[in-house]
Amino acid sequence: MESGAQPFRDFSCRKSLLKKSILPEEYPVSGCEDVNALLQAGKEAALALRSVNPADIANFLENLCRQYRGAAAASLLKEPHLENCVADRTPSAHG
Repeated sequence: MESGAQPFRDFSCRKSLLKKSILPEEYPVSGCEDVNALLQAGKEAALALRSVNPADIANFLENLCRQYRGAAAASLLKEPHLENCVADRTPSAHG
């Protein structure tokens, strides 16, 4: 898939109760053409992965997970996570 495809539309990340932007940027929303290209690329990648040794895939995923855990831990130390969340006030079916 080519980068730089035209977005279908944009959205911004806002705290709805406070009507305040969480992040200053606007983010693109992909159109059907982009989504179909991504699905085709995923199908081709899945077919290509069939020829890769499963142990190599497992090692890659384990290393990636370790890196993400380290990045997440560092990010949580910078800013408390719950301050950026809005509580779900939808009534529960269980009470």
